[in-house]
Amino acid sequence: MAASGKLVNAFCVLAIRVCIPRHDAQVHLATKVEKLQVWHERLGHQNKQRVMQVLKQHGINMEGNKYFCDGCALEKAQHKRFGTRTSRPSVVVEQINADVCGPMRETSVGGVRYYVCSPDDYSKYRRVLFIATKSEVVDCLQKFLKDVKPAVRFIKVLLSDDEKKFIAEAVESVLEEYGIAPNHHAIYSRTERCSRATKLYNCGKHSLSASRQWIAERTVG
Repeated sequence: MAASGKLVNAFCVLAIRVCIPRHDAQVHLATKVEKLQVWHERLGHQNKQRVMQVLKQHGINMEGNKYFCDGCALEKAQHKRFGTRTSRPSVVVEQINADVCGPMRETSVGGVRYYVCSPDDYSKYRRVLFIATKSEVVDCLQKFLKDVKPAVRFIKVLLSDDEKKFIAEAVESVLEEYGIAPNHHAIYSRTERCSRATKLYNCGKHSLSASRQWIAERTVG
């Protein structure tokens, strides 16, 4: 249906005509032509037997298949237990963990492919900053230290893995300026656990058709 209108004596007069499509509309139609795996993903990766029951209740008979769902396998995957540390911080911001997660498979609408997560080990407060390239890690570190300036004098250690992004000369220079000791020898920092959980979540939901380009912008908002 198409319509146009104009204002006549304070009234809106509509001229309406019906548009008959050349082919039948195929929007939001559920058919048994679609594979069980498609419905398995649409219904949040539920058990396929349950999916078949739900579809049968709505008049769609679907045969089971042995398709291996990579999303379910990745979401249920387990890793080895993390070790425990003998000493823990006793005050807020005494130790800051830091890690860079990325690159993401999708670039956000704002050009983001990485994020830097900097949680406080004592309070568990986390600050997440999104970046387009790893070279922006220094800027993120400076922004974080500026935001916590009233408490920055209490920061003693920055705990991270031994990747080059935190061993760069520019990063070392910023830490030295604030009197913070870098620790690059943690096998698994608390932040990396957070990063791994995020990666696992993205893998588990990788087959959904919803756009992933808005993830960073939704998180910021």
